[in-house]
Amino acid sequence: MRGVNKNTIYGHLKKFQEKAGGYTGNDIFKLAKEFNVNRKTLNRNIEKWAETDTRFLDIKYLGKRYISLTLDEAFEIERNLMDNPLMVKKYLLESINANRVRNDLVPLPKTSFYEGSLKNYSAT
Repeated sequence: MRGVNKNTIYGHLKKFQEKAGGYTGNDIFKLAKEFNVNRKTLNRNIEKWAETDTRFLDIKYLGKRYISLTLDEAFEIERNLMDNPLMVKKYLLESINANRVRNDLVPLPKTSFYEGSLKNYSAT
């Protein structure tokens, strides 16, 4: 990719990893804008680099955008999964989203919930 160095992009992604545990699609959008390149091209190059450069394997893609999980919700997820690791995650998401709606918060997207917030709580 012209004008953008792989090491420079890695440095930015590493900062996102240290700050938030990974990077999002919004982060890619901002980087593409900063370096004046196409977002899809940058994303494709990051995927390609992940296949050829082991440094990129340590950096996680968190989804399109960060999910805002309150501390109470994080404790609820942890408590429920510790008590019953085999529970149906769909019911946990429905419970959390019902509380979020009551508190005038945006419901958690299903994909973000399953891919992001439950990775740390897998029952092994």
